[in-house]
Amino acid sequence: MVLAAPSLWMGLEADDYFVRTTVLGHPGLSGCAGSPLDGFSWADGVVEHNQARVAANLLPWWTPVHANLSFFRPLSALTHYLDFRFLHSAPWLMHVHSLLWYGLLCATIALLYRRFLPIPWVAGLAALLYAIDDAHGIPAGWLANRNALMTTLFGALLLISHDAGRRHNVRFGIPLATLALIIGLACGEAMLSVGGYLFAYILWIDKASLKSRLFSLTPYAAVAFAYLVFYHLQKYGGPTSGLYRDPFSHPGRFLLALVMHLPILIHGQLGLVPANIYPLLSPSGQAIHALVGIAAVSVFFMLFWPLLKAEALARFWAAGMVLSAFPVCATIPGERLLSFPGIGAMALVAMFIQQALDAWNKPQAGWRRRFNRGAVYFFVGAHLIIAPIAMPFSSISVSIFGRAMEIGISRLPANPDVARKSLVILRAPLDVFVPTLYHMRMANRQTLPRQTWALAVGTAAVKASWIDTHTIDVWQDGGFFASPYGITYRGPKDPFRVGDVLTTDGFTATVLSVTEDQRPLEIRFRFNVPLEDPSLLWYRIGPEDVVEIDPPQPGNPVYLAPGNITALLFPRWKS
Repeated sequence: MVLAAPSLWMGLEADDYFVRTTVLGHPGLSGCAGSPLDGFSWADGVVEHNQARVAANLLPWWTPVHANLSFFRPLSALTHYLDFRFLHSAPWLMHVHSLLWYGLLCATIALLYRRFLPIPWVAGLAALLYAIDDAHGIPAGWLANRNALMTTLFGALLLISHDAGRRHNVRFGIPLATLALIIGLACGEAMLSVGGYLFAYILWIDKASLKSRLFSLTPYAAVAFAYLVFYHLQKYGGPTSGLYRDPFSHPGRFLLALVMHLPILIHGQLGLVPANIYPLLSPSGQAIHALVGIAAVSVFFMLFWPLLKAEALARFWAAGMVLSAFPVCATIPGERLLSFPGIGAMALVAMFIQQALDAWNKPQAGWRRRFNRGAVYFFVGAHLIIAPIAMPFSSISVSIFGRAMEIGISRLPANPDVARKSLVILRAPLDVFVPTLYHMRMANRQTLPRQTWALAVGTAAVKASWIDTHTIDVWQDGGFFASPYGITYRGPKDPFRVGDVLTTDGFTATVLSVTEDQRPLEIRFRFNVPLEDPSLLWYRIGPEDVVEIDPPQPGNPVYLAPGNITALLFPRWKS
């Protein structure tokens, strides 16, 4: 908790503003009346609601009217409602709230290790490794990611209760574990990751008959089945977003994501190359990242193999670590997804260190002895020295993105006159830039522009050419919405085609050409008023500044050079 304490001064960042609007409500906006239990619903699939959100700039202009990007996390949402309802004047207390959840999680994980690991100091080492793991900095420090702490907490309680019921015949063990599953699923869908440990438990820990072991999972299977049916009937989970691969609707896409993302996550948990760099890489860089992950995981497997061969408990932790990562492979890899895999990983590392120390002076093959000693030094350096140093920075890392967004937004006009103006941004750094602007200004009670449109998003070069007094053509190198987060609101399920027309309150966008993967390459924007109309304020967001510009002129197109994510998110803002 102390290592994550720098987050106390972070305030609200990024999705925190979205959650605030959703739980408290947007006055007068259809479908956004606010619900204390529905704080993670940004697009609910109802055409009228989505149209109202697009018109209010809470969704970008290219969002399909049937878009669905929402998650069933009522208990997590309730904690945020209480924060924003009663602690709105003291955001640091909201972070205290999150840190208390993290402290409770770490204490529960310590009890879990104490229950399963027979040597007390090994259990203590595993608990320490888990508590100071910098991968947990974002869930501990970012309010909107509190659900990861809550689901993992109830996952640990489930495993403790299940073990009490199976190995120690505690009468209410299984019912309490089932209750923990229900509560955890109400905190977030990541609770499904606990299934990896339950499956590993019946393979390596439970010594009863196969029939008895399988029967012990019946209550959990029934709850999970009912949950998944409800989840899909209510269209939760972002089925129209490109950020999530539904294993039931798109098994092929999910398997491809599993192959790519699993080694990245396991390597990010055990090694030094963080999973967080994945979305910053080009497609070829992402493939290299996955190959590096596969190579690193192969080395770790060779390292752990003698321990896995000798100890069923080690096989339990290793299988739980890998299997619990399966559900989170459905989205873009990141350290914030490692709360469940970290349980098995830290126990496995602690067991390996104990085994290596026991054999430190015993005769071994020369390469194996050097290999094991080098691994001990590596794990101590990575997880006992570097991790606690990195943890404070990890806990506030979201603020780096958030502050850059806030600075960019602050450079856009906020005077009373802007309420009658529409802002036209030729290229915004991220697709969430405009929705964040509106959520943030609503939270801070600042003047909102009448409309704001980011015509293109990302870092690739953009060229805007004058066609007539109302019309420009915008071309983006490599196509629009190319970054991993560019498909947040509109995924491959809703491809663009030449001739597609999207209409907003201020312009009509017609797709002129598309890429091979059916993203727009060039779009024609025809505005309802002349380009030179004083109601339109044109802006360029670049690596140097946010600058008001003139719209494209006849024979004088506007060209924005390619940037990079670092330059756009960490700009040298001029005063």
